Amino acid sequence: MGHLSLHNLILVGNKEDQAYFQSLFQSIHLVENNEEALQKYEENEATVVFLSCHDGMNNAVKTAQKIREHDRKTSIVFIAQKLSSAKLIKALSLHLSGCIQKPFKEKELDKVFENIRKDLALFYGHRINLVNNYQFDKEALVLYSDKNKEIKLTKNEIKFMKIMSHSNEPYISTEVLEHTIWEEESAHADCNPRLKHLIYVLRKKLPKRSILNAYQQGYKLVTG
Repeated sequence: MGHLSLHNLILVGNKEDQAYFQSLFQSIHLVENNEEALQKYEENEATVVFLSCHDGMNNAVKTAQKIREHDRKTSIVFIAQKLSSAKLIKALSLHLSGCIQKPFKEKELDKVFENIRKDLALFYGHRINLVNNYQFDKEALVLYSDKNKEIKLTKNEIKFMKIMSHSNEPYISTEVLEHTIWEEESAHADCNPRLKHLIYVLRKKLPKRSILNAYQQGYKLVTG
């Protein structure tokens, strides 16, 4: 999933900086300094963070270190007026997606954005897009809201989402769903009421019209 329009950015900068990146991301949280960026990150779990070196490289490094204590997935970029190799050595262990020097240069930005896409793809490449920017990770079997928050699923809800997300068929029949979820039990028990209840509860965790059903065809998970 390399499209930045599916990701949220926390940006330490000004309105001009925000306008520059506005079209690339799903949303941008503009903050004044790295401390506010860290606080906003802890609240929103954005997938991309642009930190400022305006108050010195050490300040940006310390903020990035706090993010990296528990998170290797988030893409981190430093923005600076001047960049020096000696100072950047301090940030090597932080696995940055890049550094951007102001004033912005298109060629430099293209390179950094390509790095961001590659870095995000390592962790988010198994996600499929659902309705209203919800996502499901087909490998980790985790459902995410439009705010990139994990939504808890039951064991059978996970089975249902796994079947639907891996299928190439437009609809999955109730018989296939019942047999896959309840296995041998479905051979000698009517599991249809249980399936309907499972889908009823799961629909409450998803945006409207995420799961469709068609007469004599079964159910469909809407992706896009």
